[in-house]
Amino acid sequence: MPSGPPNLIGAWTKVGTGTMTVNATTGAVSVAPAGDDTATVARQQIATEIGKTYWLTYELQTSAQMWRTLGTAAGQGDIIGVNVSTVPQTKLQFTATTTSIWLDFARTAINTTTVGNIRLEEAPAGNPAARRLDGRNNYFSFDGAAGS
Repeated sequence: MPSGPPNLIGAWTKVGTGTMTVNATTGAVSVAPAGDDTATVARQQIATEIGKTYWLTYELQTSAQMWRTLGTAAGQGDIIGVNVSTVPQTKLQFTATTTSIWLDFARTAINTTTVGNIRLEEAPAGNPAARRLDGRNNYFSFDGAAGS
């Protein structure tokens, strides 16, 4: 069974006065703000190819919400605007307009929050994916040949 496109998620950088931890085994990212009304951010820059379509998928693993931003510059939400993750599983699609994007997960209010199963991958051409379950995609393509 093919493993699918590679995960483009790399190393996270912490921005702000709180703490950020990355689980070395699962890759889950936890953000704990300092309680001083400033954001604590887990941020990374990811290389992309202009004109290609990408999928960002992740799971909210705590009851506290996590803010997410996807942009062409650090902290900017011009690709996918600032939004709060309130559902357990999220899948977003975008087409790259620059050679890199910036992904931020942030928290300002009290309480630690965690997101996991984070994947950024190039969308395979001609193979729409079914809903992501347990960090895996199921790919389908229909064979229109007679007798199939």
